[in-house]
Amino acid sequence: MESWLSACVPGVCSSQELWTYVRALVLVIHAMHELWEKALLLYDEEYMEQWDASVKARCCFFNPNSPGRQVWDLIMLPFFFIIAIAVPYRIGFDIDVPVGSFGFWVDVLIDLYFATDIFVNFRTACPCHLILIPWPCAPIAH
Repeated sequence: MESWLSACVPGVCSSQELWTYVRALVLVIHAMHELWEKALLLYDEEYMEQWDASVKARCCFFNPNSPGRQVWDLIMLPFFFIIAIAVPYRIGFDIDVPVGSFGFWVDVLIDLYFATDIFVNFRTACPCHLILIPWPCAPIAH
C-alpha cells in the first residue's frame, strides 16, 4: 500500500486512479463495520436477554446439547447396528420376515423411531454463531 501511495503523488497518477483505490478501501471498511456490528450483538446483554425470551416463548424446541437429546441419539445407535446387519443379511439370503413375528415388530419399532427422529430433528434448535436458532426450517438450511 505504501509503494502505491508513494507512486501516486499529484501529477504522477490521475485523480480517477486515486478515487478508484480510495473507493475500494471505503467499501472494505464498510463491509467490516457491518460484520463487526452483528458480532458485537452477541456481547450485548439486553439483546441476549431478548433473544433468550424469544427462544423460551417458542414451545416444543429441543436444545441439541441437552441430556435428553443426547440420550435420544444414543438410543438410536443400536438401531443403526441392527439395520446395518439385518437388512443386508435378509436381502443377501432372500429371507422374508413373517408378519407378527419378533423380527417384524423390531422392524416396526425401528421404523417408528426413525420417523419420530425426523420430527425431533426439525424441532431441534440449530447452533449458529454461538446462539441457537429455534426455527422449524433451520435444519433444512443446514
